[in-house]
Amino acid sequence: MRNRNWLFSVVLIVLMLALAACGGKVSLNTDIGTMEFARAKGVSSFDTLTAKQGEQLLVLGFKSADLDEAMFNRYFVPAEDAEGAKARVNGTAYDCAAVGYQGNSGKDTVEYALIFAIPSNVDVGGATIEFKAPNYDWVNLK
Repeated sequence: MRNRNWLFSVVLIVLMLALAACGGKVSLNTDIGTMEFARAKGVSSFDTLTAKQGEQLLVLGFKSADLDEAMFNRYFVPAEDAEGAKARVNGTAYDCAAVGYQGNSGKDTVEYALIFAIPSNVDVGGATIEFKAPNYDWVNLK
């Protein structure tokens, strides 16, 4: 009886740890601060951007303390001679095409968006998505 209770306790602890790991938020360190991954979605347009024929826009949303929008843009979509942000979807890497913002500056509601052009046949909801900030290693987002 004692062994059964001990085994039950061990199994319960392992399940709790597994659930905690699955539900954890992904935080990313960057040269301009720490950001928390909020969501990924595939859309045909975002603000003034429209996907080309055969493509969709992958929007990666991040929460962070108030960032300077110009610095955010320069860091993730720099000049041609510097490394920018990359997303890897199901093993294929894509360069960041643009950045966007949603919400009110200085509020907790601000979401910073990094936008990538990916094939339209990719199911973003079921895809494996990784992210690489300039000067950092790949991080699994989902």
